[in-house]
Amino acid sequence: MPLPPCFHLADEVFPQVRAQAARRLVAQGWSQTRTAQALGLSQAMVSRHVAAAAPAPDALVDKLTAELEAELLQGPPRQGPSRWCAALSATRGDDEPLSDLLEAERDLRQAAPLGLVPQIGLNLARALPDATSAQQVLSFPGRLIEAGGRIVTPVAPALGASGHLARCLLAVRERDPSLHAIGSVRGGPAVAKAAKALGWRVATVSSRRPGEKDPDAAVLAAIARATDPATVHDAGAVGIEPCLYLAAADARTVAHRILQLHATLVPA
Repeated sequence: MPLPPCFHLADEVFPQVRAQAARRLVAQGWSQTRTAQALGLSQAMVSRHVAAAAPAPDALVDKLTAELEAELLQGPPRQGPSRWCAALSATRGDDEPLSDLLEAERDLRQAAPLGLVPQIGLNLARALPDATSAQQVLSFPGRLIEAGGRIVTPVAPALGASGHLARCLLAVRERDPSLHAIGSVRGGPAVAKAAKALGWRVATVSSRRPGEKDPDAAVLAAIARATDPATVHDAGAVGIEPCLYLAAADARTVAHRILQLHATLVPA
């Protein structure tokens, strides 16, 4: 199927947008650490962007940087998909997977389930029809992160952006082809307990060790043996943050499951 231009520009335009946004945020008084967290970069990368000479003006990069900067500085964007993400999303043909993912992103940004955002950021993945490889799975390269008490999206979705989450989704789809989307949120005993309180059958990864040849092996094995592959809890280990994987037929349903879990974990 024809792909949106944003997929083809992800490796060229979005890094320039983040670099320019880093320079602008630091110039306005943000620390390099805060800027790195907001943009999904390392502090060292922010430092390099700040030290580098400013590139020649580029109208598209300038437009997207201004919109990302405004989203970070001025508060949540209007309803609908993130404006700077959607700016490159003029699609041709069947754009349902992308639309589904952007709507799920919108739902999470509006509701802001901050209690389920891991330190490394929350992520969503959505498979294209008949996906068989990570390059056919959409996800967010910069994840969805907390900044100033809100959820923001430093980078628009792209194919092959998260090999780990794509592998998990493909493994889930081997068990249940009706599941086309997955999300990864903060895990831990309280989160697993809340998931079980909702009546979800939770498969648990009981042990993982840093330095494994395949760091995904334990999660993939848990998915393979789970009674219900749609809910898998990685309890973590030394140096590995606990994580809960939630799958569903589409990304908006994954977002709904995340919000259900957050409401149970953090009652209003």
